[in-house]
Amino acid sequence: MRSARGQILIEILVSFGLLIAGSLMLAGFAVNIRPLASHGPDEMRASFLAEEGLAAARAIRDRDFTLLADGAHGIALTNNQWSFTGPSDAQDEFTRQVTVTTIESRLKKITSTVTGPKSAVTFSTVLSDIRQDTGMAHSVTFDLSNSTLSNGDDGNKELKDIKITNTATSSVTINKVTAWWDDPSALIQLVKLNTNVWTFNGTGSPVGKQPSGTVLDIVDFTLNSGQSENDTQLKFNGPVTTVNFIVQFTFIDGSSIFVTIQPQ
Repeated sequence: MRSARGQILIEILVSFGLLIAGSLMLAGFAVNIRPLASHGPDEMRASFLAEEGLAAARAIRDRDFTLLADGAHGIALTNNQWSFTGPSDAQDEFTRQVTVTTIESRLKKITSTVTGPKSAVTFSTVLSDIRQDTGMAHSVTFDLSNSTLSNGDDGNKELKDIKITNTATSSVTINKVTAWWDDPSALIQLVKLNTNVWTFNGTGSPVGKQPSGTVLDIVDFTLNSGQSENDTQLKFNGPVTTVNFIVQFTFIDGSSIFVTIQPQ
Protein backbone atom coordinates (compact mmCIF):
# COMPACT_ATOMS: atom_id res chain seq x y z
CA MET A 1 0.00 0.00 0.00
CA ARG A 2 1.21 3.50 -0.61
CA SER A 3 2.04 4.64 2.87
CA ALA A 4 5.36 5.40 4.55
CA ARG A 5 5.25 2.14 6.50
CA GLY A 6 4.05 0.14 3.52
CA GLN A 7 6.67 1.57 1.20
CA ILE A 8 9.42 0.82 3.75
CA LEU A 9 8.14 -2.79 3.99
CA ILE A 10 8.22 -3.13 0.20
CA GLU A 11 11.80 -1.86 0.11
CA ILE A 12 12.82 -4.23 2.94
CA LEU A 13 11.37 -7.17 1.00
CA VAL A 14 13.08 -6.00 -2.18
CA SER A 15 16.42 -5.66 -0.41
CA PHE A 16 16.05 -9.18 1.08
CA GLY A 17 15.44 -10.46 -2.42
CA LEU A 18 18.62 -8.83 -3.68
CA LEU A 19 20.86 -11.40 -2.02
CA ILE A 20 18.87 -14.24 -3.60
CA ALA A 21 18.77 -12.58 -7.01
CA GLY A 22 22.47 -11.80 -6.82
CA SER A 23 23.48 -15.40 -7.45
CA LEU A 24 21.70 -15.13 -10.79
CA MET A 25 23.79 -12.03 -11.66
CA LEU A 26 20.77 -9.95 -12.60
CA ALA A 27 21.93 -6.48 -13.61
CA GLY A 28 20.11 -3.31 -12.71
CA PHE A 29 18.47 -1.18 -10.10
CA ALA A 30 17.65 -4.00 -7.76
CA VAL A 31 20.98 -5.83 -7.67
CA ASN A 32 24.21 -6.31 -9.57
CA ILE A 33 26.78 -8.74 -8.16
CA ARG A 34 30.14 -9.28 -9.81
CA PRO A 35 32.20 -11.85 -7.89
CA LEU A 36 35.86 -12.09 -8.77
CA ALA A 37 36.36 -15.43 -7.05
CA SER A 38 34.38 -18.58 -6.29
CA HIS A 39 31.85 -18.40 -3.47
CA GLY A 40 33.51 -18.57 -0.09
CA PRO A 41 33.87 -16.83 3.27
CA ASP A 42 35.56 -13.79 1.70
CA GLU A 43 32.73 -13.20 -0.75
CA MET A 44 30.06 -13.89 1.88
CA ARG A 45 31.63 -11.25 4.12
CA ALA A 46 31.81 -8.79 1.22
CA SER A 47 28.14 -9.45 0.37
CA PHE A 48 27.09 -8.83 3.97
CA LEU A 49 28.98 -5.53 4.10
CA ALA A 50 27.56 -4.40 0.77
CA GLU A 51 24.00 -5.17 1.91
CA GLU A 52 24.72 -3.33 5.16
CA GLY A 53 25.67 -0.30 3.04
CA LEU A 54 22.21 -0.31 1.45
CA ALA A 55 20.56 -0.72 4.84
CA ALA A 56 22.52 2.25 6.19
CA ALA A 57 21.46 4.44 3.25
CA ARG A 58 17.85 3.40 3.81
CA ALA A 59 18.08 4.34 7.49
CA ILE A 60 19.56 7.72 6.56
CA ARG A 61 16.72 8.24 4.06
CA ASP A 62 14.15 7.40 6.72
CA ARG A 63 15.64 10.06 9.00
CA ASP A 64 15.84 12.76 6.32
CA PHE A 65 15.85 12.27 2.55
CA THR A 66 17.98 15.40 2.08
CA LEU A 67 20.85 13.64 3.88
CA LEU A 68 21.29 11.39 0.83
CA ALA A 69 23.88 13.68 -0.72
CA ASP A 70 25.20 12.72 -4.16
CA GLY A 71 28.71 11.32 -4.20
CA ALA A 72 30.81 8.52 -2.70
CA HIS A 73 30.58 7.87 1.04
CA GLY A 74 31.73 5.62 3.81
CA ILE A 75 29.26 4.76 6.57
CA ALA A 76 29.51 4.77 10.34
CA LEU A 77 27.20 3.67 13.17
CA THR A 78 27.23 6.07 16.11
CA ASN A 79 24.76 5.81 19.01
CA ASN A 80 22.73 3.31 16.96
CA GLN A 81 22.38 5.81 14.11
CA TRP A 82 23.88 5.44 10.63
CA SER A 83 25.57 8.37 8.94
CA PHE A 84 27.88 9.02 5.99
CA THR A 85 31.55 9.61 6.74
CA GLY A 86 34.43 10.23 4.33
CA PRO A 87 34.63 8.78 0.80
CA SER A 88 34.73 5.14 2.03
CA ASP A 89 35.09 3.05 5.18
CA ALA A 90 37.31 0.09 6.05
CA GLN A 91 36.14 -3.12 7.69
CA ASP A 92 39.12 -5.34 8.43
CA GLU A 93 40.54 -6.22 4.99
CA PHE A 94 37.52 -4.84 3.15
CA THR A 95 36.84 -1.38 1.76
CA ARG A 96 33.26 -0.20 1.35
CA GLN A 97 31.91 2.71 -0.67
CA VAL A 98 28.27 3.79 -0.86
CA THR A 99 27.56 6.00 -3.89
CA VAL A 100 24.44 8.16 -4.15
CA THR A 101 23.20 9.36 -7.54
CA THR A 102 20.14 11.53 -8.21
CA ILE A 103 17.64 10.05 -10.65
CA GLU A 104 14.90 12.59 -9.96
CA SER A 105 14.34 15.17 -7.23
CA ARG A 106 12.72 12.61 -4.93
CA LEU A 107 14.51 9.51 -6.22
CA LYS A 108 18.08 8.33 -5.58
CA LYS A 109 20.06 5.37 -6.83
CA ILE A 110 22.23 3.80 -4.11
CA THR A 111 25.22 1.65 -5.06
CA SER A 112 27.14 -0.20 -2.33
CA THR A 113 30.50 -1.64 -3.41
CA VAL A 114 32.81 -3.73 -1.24
CA THR A 115 36.27 -4.92 -2.28
CA GLY A 116 38.33 -7.48 -0.40
CA PRO A 117 41.42 -9.64 -0.86
CA LYS A 118 39.65 -12.15 -3.11
CA SER A 119 36.35 -10.63 -4.20
CA ALA A 120 34.45 -7.49 -5.15
CA VAL A 121 30.70 -7.23 -4.69
CA THR A 122 28.27 -4.50 -5.76
CA PHE A 123 24.64 -4.17 -4.68
CA SER A 124 22.35 -1.37 -5.79
CA THR A 125 18.80 -0.22 -5.19
CA VAL A 126 16.61 2.84 -5.61
CA LEU A 127 15.21 4.85 -2.70
CA SER A 128 12.44 7.42 -2.83
CA ASP A 129 11.45 10.15 -0.42
CA ILE A 130 8.90 8.46 1.85
CA ARG A 131 7.27 11.74 2.80
CA GLN A 132 4.00 11.92 0.95
CA ASP A 133 2.87 14.97 -0.93
CA THR A 134 -0.22 16.87 0.09
CA GLY A 135 -2.92 17.21 -2.52
CA MET A 136 -4.31 14.44 -4.69
CA ALA A 137 -1.27 12.18 -4.25
CA HIS A 138 -1.96 11.98 -0.52
CA SER A 139 -5.33 10.31 -1.19
CA VAL A 140 -4.31 7.46 -3.49
CA THR A 141 -3.14 4.02 -2.41
CA PHE A 142 -1.55 1.19 -4.39
CA ASP A 143 -1.92 -2.57 -3.96
CA LEU A 144 1.03 -4.31 -5.61
CA SER A 145 0.35 -7.82 -4.31
CA ASN A 146 -0.98 -9.10 -7.65
CA SER A 147 1.39 -7.24 -9.97
CA THR A 148 3.05 -9.44 -12.58
CA LEU A 149 5.66 -9.14 -15.33
CA SER A 150 4.85 -11.55 -18.15
CA ASN A 151 4.94 -12.00 -21.90
CA GLY A 152 1.98 -10.61 -23.81
CA ASP A 153 0.39 -12.24 -26.84
CA ASP A 154 2.91 -10.46 -29.07
CA GLY A 155 5.90 -11.59 -26.98
CA ASN A 156 6.52 -8.18 -25.42
CA LYS A 157 6.81 -7.80 -21.65
CA GLU A 158 3.81 -6.45 -19.74
CA LEU A 159 3.90 -5.12 -16.16
CA LYS A 160 0.29 -5.61 -15.10
CA ASP A 161 -2.33 -5.50 -12.34
CA ILE A 162 -1.23 -2.59 -10.17
CA LYS A 163 -4.38 -1.73 -8.19
CA ILE A 164 -4.96 2.00 -7.68
CA THR A 165 -7.57 3.26 -5.18
CA ASN A 166 -8.81 6.77 -4.46
CA THR A 167 -9.55 7.11 -0.74
CA ALA A 168 -10.49 10.79 -0.93
CA THR A 169 -13.99 12.25 -0.79
CA SER A 170 -13.42 13.91 -4.18
CA SER A 171 -12.02 12.76 -7.52
CA VAL A 172 -8.31 12.69 -8.39
CA THR A 173 -6.71 12.88 -11.83
CA ILE A 174 -3.38 11.46 -13.02
CA ASN A 175 -1.87 13.33 -15.96
CA LYS A 176 1.72 12.04 -16.15
CA VAL A 177 3.47 8.69 -15.68
CA THR A 178 7.24 8.17 -15.46
CA ALA A 179 8.83 4.73 -15.14
CA TRP A 180 12.40 3.61 -14.48
CA TRP A 181 13.88 0.17 -15.20
CA ASP A 182 17.37 -1.19 -15.66
CA ASP A 183 17.47 -2.66 -19.18
CA PRO A 184 18.64 0.07 -21.62
CA SER A 185 17.58 -2.01 -24.62
CA ALA A 186 13.94 -2.05 -23.49
CA LEU A 187 11.61 0.82 -24.39
CA ILE A 188 8.14 1.53 -23.04
CA GLN A 189 5.42 1.51 -25.68
CA LEU A 190 2.09 1.60 -23.84
CA VAL A 191 0.49 2.68 -20.56
CA LYS A 192 -2.99 1.42 -19.73
CA LEU A 193 -5.16 2.71 -16.89
CA ASN A 194 -8.44 0.97 -17.73
CA THR A 195 -7.95 2.26 -21.28
CA ASN A 196 -4.76 3.09 -23.18
CA VAL A 197 -3.75 6.52 -21.83
CA TRP A 198 -0.39 6.63 -23.64
CA THR A 199 0.89 4.75 -26.68
CA PHE A 200 4.04 5.17 -28.74
CA ASN A 201 2.02 5.75 -31.92
CA GLY A 202 -0.05 8.74 -30.97
CA THR A 203 -2.03 8.61 -27.71
CA GLY A 204 -0.53 11.21 -25.38
CA SER A 205 3.04 12.42 -25.84
CA PRO A 206 5.88 12.12 -26.67
CA VAL A 207 5.47 10.00 -29.78
CA GLY A 208 7.65 6.93 -30.20
CA LYS A 209 8.87 4.16 -27.91
CA GLN A 210 10.64 5.76 -24.96
CA PRO A 211 13.60 4.89 -22.70
CA SER A 212 13.62 4.61 -18.93
CA GLY A 213 12.95 7.88 -17.10
CA THR A 214 10.88 9.58 -19.83
CA VAL A 215 7.97 11.69 -18.57
CA LEU A 216 4.86 10.45 -20.39
CA ASP A 217 2.10 13.03 -20.75
CA ILE A 218 -0.90 10.70 -20.70
CA VAL A 219 -4.56 11.26 -21.49
CA ASP A 220 -5.92 12.42 -18.12
CA PHE A 221 -7.14 9.51 -15.99
CA THR A 222 -9.67 10.29 -13.25
CA LEU A 223 -10.61 8.14 -10.26
CA ASN A 224 -13.82 9.11 -8.50
CA SER A 225 -14.13 9.02 -4.72
CA GLY A 226 -13.74 5.43 -3.47
CA GLN A 227 -13.04 4.08 -6.94
CA SER A 228 -10.40 1.41 -7.60
CA GLU A 229 -8.77 0.38 -10.87
CA ASN A 230 -6.66 -2.73 -11.39
CA ASP A 231 -6.85 -3.02 -15.17
CA THR A 232 -3.42 -1.42 -15.48
CA GLN A 233 -0.47 -2.18 -17.71
CA LEU A 234 2.95 -0.87 -18.73
CA LYS A 235 4.09 -2.57 -21.92
CA PHE A 236 7.69 -2.79 -23.15
CA ASN A 237 9.18 -3.91 -26.43
CA GLY A 238 11.27 -7.04 -26.22
CA PRO A 239 12.61 -8.75 -23.09
CA VAL A 240 13.02 -6.88 -19.82
CA THR A 241 15.37 -8.29 -17.17
CA THR A 242 14.38 -5.78 -14.48
CA VAL A 243 13.55 -7.15 -11.04
CA ASN A 244 12.63 -3.77 -9.62
CA PHE A 245 10.58 -1.01 -11.26
CA ILE A 246 10.00 2.54 -10.03
CA VAL A 247 6.86 4.28 -11.32
CA GLN A 248 5.97 7.91 -10.60
CA PHE A 249 2.33 8.96 -10.91
CA THR A 250 1.87 12.73 -11.18
CA PHE A 251 -1.50 14.42 -10.60
CA ILE A 252 -3.01 17.53 -12.14
CA ASP A 253 -2.36 19.51 -8.94
CA GLY A 254 1.40 18.80 -9.26
CA SER A 255 1.62 16.28 -6.42
CA SER A 256 3.13 12.86 -7.15
CA ILE A 257 3.71 9.35 -5.80
CA PHE A 258 6.62 6.98 -6.33
CA VAL A 259 5.78 3.27 -6.30
CA THR A 260 8.45 0.54 -6.06
CA ILE A 261 7.29 -2.61 -7.83
CA GLN A 262 8.86 -6.05 -7.67
CA PRO A 263 6.50 -8.11 -9.82
CA GLN A 264 5.85 -11.79 -9.27
